[in-house]
Amino acid sequence: MVFLLYFCEVIKKETMIEDVVKYVKEVIGADDERIEIVDSGALMAMSRGEKVTPREDLTWEGVPVLFGKEGMETHDGRIKINADLIASAAYVLGRGDELFGDCERDEHGRQIGKKSLLGRLGWTERPLVDEYRRILNHLTNKTNNEDEFKVILTHDVDVLRRGGRMATFMSLMDVRKSKHWTFDWMRMVSEPLRRKMKEKCEEIVFVKASYGLKQAKEDEPTYNLKGKDFCVLKDWCRKEGVRIGLHGSYLSGQETNLLIEEKNRLEVALCEKVTMQRNHFLRQLSPANLVTLEKLGFEDDYTTGWADCVGFKIGTCRAVRRLDLVTMEVGSLRTHPLSIMDCTLTDEKYMGLTAEPAKDKAIEIAKVVKRYGGELILLWHNHTVGKGEAHREIYKRIVESLVKDV
Repeated sequence: MVFLLYFCEVIKKETMIEDVVKYVKEVIGADDERIEIVDSGALMAMSRGEKVTPREDLTWEGVPVLFGKEGMETHDGRIKINADLIASAAYVLGRGDELFGDCERDEHGRQIGKKSLLGRLGWTERPLVDEYRRILNHLTNKTNNEDEFKVILTHDVDVLRRGGRMATFMSLMDVRKSKHWTFDWMRMVSEPLRRKMKEKCEEIVFVKASYGLKQAKEDEPTYNLKGKDFCVLKDWCRKEGVRIGLHGSYLSGQETNLLIEEKNRLEVALCEKVTMQRNHFLRQLSPANLVTLEKLGFEDDYTTGWADCVGFKIGTCRAVRRLDLVTMEVGSLRTHPLSIMDCTLTDEKYMGLTAEPAKDKAIEIAKVVKRYGGELILLWHNHTVGKGEAHREIYKRIVESLVKDV
């Protein structure tokens, strides 16, 4: 009986690994019968919870590969690749560095991008998974679908109006007169881009729902979803066709009961199902957080990205399904990798760039995303735009550059 149970578990695990292999092949464009990728055994080792050590010296067609060997053979129209692109892509997509590597974290528990595997090797601004796809498409004479390029402008609403000693007085003023009400300005700046790209450019605001609940100091200030300020924002979003998602509180990634309550509150306030989410402070400490989101009915998560540097945390600029390297499960939740966050560019503890280099870096990343037909996801907080001209100018220049290039 014990042997039978063990045998059933082995069969189940092998079936799930096959599902992962099938999905990763689709992502990298290796789902072509002419392509054979030699299995290095790394994916099976991950499924057993073993620590795997990615190679730092292996390349294939000029692109870094984490597992396998050198060499590629072609014969009678078939291509045999010794570099294990499947395990390499799965490791990056599934955040294997955080699961199996020596992950260094900051004071908020987030992985430090500059000290991650991709950061140490200088690969943070290279979408490795998309590079695999592009080369495989070339080898099999497929198009690279650059016309799939999308722009998603997102705004985390951490603050709606000024707090502190002036809070009582300021509450008497129409929130649209607050310096933090920059939504109209951002909408005006993006109008030419939205008109040109049509349905391929959209805007999303992520709002807090933690008022009155257990909070960390990082969540302050908060706002009441029953208050007039939020009602004004909600009506504005509906009028402008801007979608609304949940901005999960600082603690909600680790305390499921909080996330449940916040989701319920926002659904009541909007009178509709909430399916999109981004954690406050990008505080998604483990790939396991995505499992919780999926179980609670979320369909799209926009958290995945580094706070300390721009780039491609999971090796792609495309939306991908949740990939769990512990259970070898491919989930239904779509992960939308963050491309650029405003404070990442300029904050001294992150990249510390001044306006002009920040603008250049953002445009550089945007061009990479366009080259691979991905989703360019910008995160610009409404209150950072309200602080001064620097972030206004950077945002404006990025959008103007996109208008010229798309």
